[in-house]
Amino acid sequence: MNLNLEDKKFFIKIAKDALWSKLVNENFESYYKDKEIYRKKFGIFIKVFNQNILRGYGGILKSDEDIVNTIQKITEKVCFKDYRFMPISKEEYNDIKFKIIIIEEIVKVNSFDEINKDKDGIIIRNKIQESILFPFDIPDIYQEEFIKEALLKADVDTNNISEVEIFKIANTVIDEEKLYITPLSNTNNNSQNTENI
Repeated sequence: MNLNLEDKKFFIKIAKDALWSKLVNENFESYYKDKEIYRKKFGIFIKVFNQNILRGYGGILKSDEDIVNTIQKITEKVCFKDYRFMPISKEEYNDIKFKIIIIEEIVKVNSFDEINKDKDGIIIRNKIQESILFPFDIPDIYQEEFIKEALLKADVDTNNISEVEIFKIANTVIDEEKLYITPLSNTNNNSQNTENI
């Protein structure tokens, strides 16, 4: 996926304003979807951090809605309904950073050799459950360790993988830490939430 800086900032702003709207009990602002990419449908995963501490993580592999609405809904879910974490508070807002994963394509493959652990996500599916793993979930590891972790997450015996299905996830990652962002909600929040890296 070929996203320019404007697109990346736009998608991060959606997440930040979806969070702010929920925190202050306001309706989420509608966006004019003037570009074709904003009207397309993609699966979305979102990771939320407060000063590099994970505060929520979740998503969907496919969506029936356009990317703008999907980012809004996934943001609200991971910020307030990921029950592994306390809901994000208004006091945290200025420290919150987002990582948005756009699911471009999911392809069934025949071998782990077709997975590039530096860029591809992976789905391991057996008769009972499945696991989803992205490279940034456990960075700086070898290919074999990445595959092993995905198998363990799916509760698959690493010595008996003949009955599992393997899928490669082509994805694009937007990391707020690498962008310069001024949230639209700053006009309401009267505070700056920017970072220049």
